[in-house]
This record gives sequence, C-alpha cells and structure tokens, in this order.
Amino acid sequence: MKAYSFSIKGRRQNNEDYLSYDKHLYVLCDGIGGQIKGEIASRLITHYLIKIKGEKPLPFYNKDDVQDYIGTAQMLLNIQLEKHPEDAGMGTTLTAVFVSHERLYLAHIGDSRIYLIKPSEGLYWRTWDHSEVAAMVKMGMLTEKEAENHPMKNLITRAIVANDQNEITQADITCADNIETGDILLLCSDGVLEAFSEKELLQTLSDSQSTTQDKFERIKDHCDKNSNDNSSAILIEIEKDDAFHHGDNRELDFRRISI
Repeated sequence: MKAYSFSIKGRRQNNEDYLSYDKHLYVLCDGIGGQIKGEIASRLITHYLIKIKGEKPLPFYNKDDVQDYIGTAQMLLNIQLEKHPEDAGMGTTLTAVFVSHERLYLAHIGDSRIYLIKPSEGLYWRTWDHSEVAAMVKMGMLTEKEAENHPMKNLITRAIVANDQNEITQADITCADNIETGDILLLCSDGVLEAFSEKELLQTLSDSQSTTQDKFERIKDHCDKNSNDNSSAILIEIEKDDAFHHGDNRELDFRRISI
C-alpha cells in the first residue's frame, strides 16, 4: 500500500492530532480535553497501538481480536493517568485500519472518519460519527447537508478518555474483504471536513484524471489554507499486490458519489 500523510496545526495554539502507520496498521487520533491534555492522549494511544502491534503477531482473525487490541491500548492510557493524575480528563478520538490476511478491519471512536473510495465505480463508504448531530441524521431529524454546518456538529458522544475505573470504550469495527487495485482509504480528523464539504472531498478523491499523490497534495493545500482547526489525514492507495477478493463486502453500505 502506498500512503501519504499530513498533520497541520491550523490556527490553533497546538496540534492535538497525531498519526502514525506501517504496512499493517494505520492510526489517526484527534485529542480532546483542552490545553495539552488532548495532545498527550492522541500521541499515547497512537504509540501504544503501534507498540502493541510489534509485540502481538498478525493477522487478526476477527473483530474481537481488534477490539481487544484497542482495549489494551486504553488500559495503558489508564495506567499513564495513575502515574500522572494531573492529566485527568485527557481523551482522544480514534481511527485505525488493521491490515490482516485478505481483510481490512476499519475501527473508529468519535468523529474522526475513515472513507473507502472505489474511484473506478464512483462509490464510497464511510464511518458514522459518534456525535449528537450524526444521531439526528440517522433519526431523520437533519439532512447530511444540514449536519455539515450544524452548531452542535463537534459535540461527540463517544471517545477514549483516561479514567481510574479502567473503563474501556468500544470501537465500531467494520470488515472489508473485497479490495481492488486503485481503491483509496482516507483517515481524517474533523479539521479536514471543516475545509471541505463532503461532496467536494469525495469529488477530489474520485477524480480519475489525478494521481493519488495529486489528490493528497490538493487536500493538504486546501486544509492548510481553509481550516482553522487542526487537520490531519492519511491517504492510502491500494496497489496490485494489496488487492484481495475474500468476500463481497457485505458489511459496507456503499453509496454513489455525486459528481
């Protein structure tokens, strides 16, 4: 897989986003908690996930393996809080792509997103935010267009938060088992969606006249110019040797990109 990434501070005093990846695991987190607390949580969860991957053998055989993996990282964050009680309240969103044998496990907590684009077919799938506004969209109280500029759009309902009860937040995990050459994955923090409408972002990602690197540069430059918030992204291109056809993507509700 070919991957490109950026993390931009925007007009904020510090960058609470953090990302890291290797060929088996891609992680992007957006910290919450204010001041430097969010920055600490996003960095630690990302580091823990990458570190645990080095200690646990791949592949993951099912969603429970992935959930346990994410839970272990959260327990380590809780241990960190025991050592540094001054960091109480630190938390983060999570997006992660786990690369297993003929499967991708797409996990998220909060309002950072994962997109899976099939440019050749003009189709896309994405995660649903854990937020008040996303819940209203699902209930038919708002349209997705209205949700983009809703005043409560940043009010999230689920996050990884360090705590002394060792409580663990469950991730939503989706399995992709049919991935083709040219498919694109995007992990992004909500700052990217401040700079773009979803329609604009999807049109950029599905542009058949542009290379993946060109698409990446356009997204990065647009975020740099137009986002006040931290904005971060990992853009992944599926290459020939990465493709697999293990199943029929039955867990993915693809929608057509509006051009």
